[in-house]
Amino acid sequence: MANNFKFKVGDEVFGANNERIGRVEQLHGDGFHVNGQHYAGTDINRYDNGRIYLANNMTGNRATMATGTDRTRTDMRQTDGTIRVPVAEEQLDVSKRAVEQGSVDIHKRVVSEQVNVPVELNREEVRVERVNTTDRPLDARDMDNAFKEGTIRVPVRGEEAVVEKTAVVTGEVVVNKERTTERQNVSDTVRKEVVEVDENYRQHRDAFQQHFTERTGRTRAVGSTGTTGTTRTTGTTTGVTGTTGSTGRTRTFEDAEPNYQFGYSRGQRTDWRNRNWNDVEPDLRRDYDTTFANSGRRADPWEEIKEEVREGFERVRR
Repeated sequence: MANNFKFKVGDEVFGANNERIGRVEQLHGDGFHVNGQHYAGTDINRYDNGRIYLANNMTGNRATMATGTDRTRTDMRQTDGTIRVPVAEEQLDVSKRAVEQGSVDIHKRVVSEQVNVPVELNREEVRVERVNTTDRPLDARDMDNAFKEGTIRVPVRGEEAVVEKTAVVTGEVVVNKERTTERQNVSDTVRKEVVEVDENYRQHRDAFQQHFTERTGRTRAVGSTGTTGTTRTTGTTTGVTGTTGSTGRTRTFEDAEPNYQFGYSRGQRTDWRNRNWNDVEPDLRRDYDTTFANSGRRADPWEEIKEEVREGFERVRR
């Protein structure tokens, strides 16, 4: 059939309960590819404004659109009989930007002070002196003012101080800024996926079973964990029924094996290569509790199973 829905590359694809599967990567005739998986046009239930909703009855290698947890993981692609599991990790991308890291504040304030400036001022002083002269006749110029009353005003002059203020620059405050470079180590937490392959574990499984047998035998000898178990032999492998622990349940190697597997897988971590058991035990204990809590399984008490985890952790390093 033709592309009647007019879907295009980049459209979002949704499955059951409107759960997002991914985006259209390629178009092929009446179908398309999402996460490397081909879907036909007949698989489409409806198309709505750039969103493809698939039917709920799809089976086979394609993502099953049934309810619950039966859908195939979209992060696993199968081509030509080869299963490719992408392994992702986060990386730090450190960039730089200019920010204000502080300031230098320069404050100016006005103060008043008394200033004394010496100055010399000149002035006239009047001194009146009567002088007797010999009699002489009045001349014509004195006749006009003779025998007239009046006041003769004699001006007396002097200097006075005139104060003026002038603003002048007496100095400067120079602020210099220098650019310096410093090296910093930027640290953050990134996540990465670690692929754990159980193939190597199978080579050590008999040794782990033997360790469990010996450990159970020692425990039974001192009688510290409860009721004595029985030993059974099948073929070349000896299994121990175990002893009754703090939970009141008889433990077998099948019960203990996840603990050996847990320690073995953590012992393969490259970032713990230079760390010994005493260094990593607190981290392993937290990881153990988290791992089994997320799986829905009840985690055994750490003190009862830590020797099993330790054996798995240390054996991969031998």
